[in-house]
Amino acid sequence: MSGYAPVYYPGTAQPDTAREITLGASEEQLGLDFQLQRVALSRVAGQVMTPPGVTTSSVRLRLLSRGQVAPGVQTLSATAKRDGTFAFVAVPPGQYDLIATASVARPRPQLNVGMAPAEMERAGPTKLWATADVFVGGGFQPDLILTMQSGMTVSGSLAFAGAAALPSNLQRVRVTLGPYGKEMSAAGIGSTNANADEDERFTFQGIVPGRYRVRASGASGWSLKTVMVEGQDVLDFWLEVKPGEDVSNATVGFGDTVTDLKGTLQSQLGEPTADYTVIIFPSDRKYWVPLARRMRSTRPSTDGRFGFTGLPPGDYRLATVTDVESGAWFDPALLEQLQAASVAVRLIEGQPVVQDLRVNR
Repeated sequence: MSGYAPVYYPGTAQPDTAREITLGASEEQLGLDFQLQRVALSRVAGQVMTPPGVTTSSVRLRLLSRGQVAPGVQTLSATAKRDGTFAFVAVPPGQYDLIATASVARPRPQLNVGMAPAEMERAGPTKLWATADVFVGGGFQPDLILTMQSGMTVSGSLAFAGAAALPSNLQRVRVTLGPYGKEMSAAGIGSTNANADEDERFTFQGIVPGRYRVRASGASGWSLKTVMVEGQDVLDFWLEVKPGEDVSNATVGFGDTVTDLKGTLQSQLGEPTADYTVIIFPSDRKYWVPLARRMRSTRPSTDGRFGFTGLPPGDYRLATVTDVESGAWFDPALLEQLQAASVAVRLIEGQPVVQDLRVNR
């Protein structure tokens, strides 16, 4: 069959080659015309093979266009039948990633060799996965065979550096692996949690390959400081789990001191004002990543006072803006604009810092 493929400006069917359109306040963009493209649509089908004890009907499949994930574009999805067969119909031409996942409610011995029952319980549900590169060109597409395999293991330990008393119940400390990037979310990969044991260790079983954010909570009186993997701190970036490679040496570090920044926002006349949003962001551009923990915003109180607590130590910039949309301070383009009109400030662990601001025209 044939049909119309999604088209992106200025006339491409591939999201990663589309052009962005920037709109300013009260600005109009004219002449954004599109030419719909009629293309041959294909059928992508095949069969998934699962280990003993795992039903194929639990397998979810997603067909993702290779490259940038465009907002508003529906992800092609399918469910395997009892015999493991699946099919996607009316697929436009392009390069795709076919991703299959399945949750196993209770870890089975053949998927967790050497694990004690208590460790299995803490590890929680495991996942099976399979991937395939698919090129759709409008012609005959042979059936695919996907062999589901168990996910990787991510494990490590907690570390506490400070004079405060350790948490009374370490098993309340929860480590979270969350998907990093829109591609992971579009593939149906969600967050998963693991609680520490009495030996300060944690284990994730059945982790699908990809990039993950690592977070931890539940350590009363302590703050998350670092996540070290093979000598690299991945807390501000991501942990990459590769196919066939377990991560066994992660160290989640906590500390008992925090940074504390306070100040007063003043108008051009030197009077306290609360009519602006104060944004703090790192001086080093390598930390300008989506949802970075080093980027925050706050509105001053009626007397102009503002503050930021618990940011990682380091060099930052402070800027004031009006009419900023929620989350806009994660956009590197906005930070570039704010850089020249911002004020430098250095945050030091355990040392209060005072930095007042005066609004410029």
